[in-house]
Amino acid sequence: MVTNPSARKGIDEAKDKAKDMIEEGREAAKRTVDDVSDKASDYTDRAARLSHRAGDKLENALEEGCEMLEDGRDAVAECLRCTAAQIRERPITAMAIVAGVAYLLGRFRR
Repeated sequence: MVTNPSARKGIDEAKDKAKDMIEEGREAAKRTVDDVSDKASDYTDRAARLSHRAGDKLENALEEGCEMLEDGRDAVAECLRCTAAQIRERPITAMAIVAGVAYLLGRFRR
């Protein structure tokens, strides 16, 4: 134990100063952790918003694609109905056209 009063006072002052420095370090570390946590939370929120927006856009694109596919199916069905009607109205003309196209395709293949 230290018996000298001035030495004791110096030790107590150093101890108090060390405690203050530790407290300041603790507070600075807490502020840093809080700042990092806030930034991470902001980035997480932003990522969630972007994810939702991307999901919404993907859903809209999928719906539009389905609508376009349905429109294409309808157009093909209408084309087939029209073709069938033309063949029924003029079967000999239709056969002649098919024969001509087959002949031309055969000639191009050679």
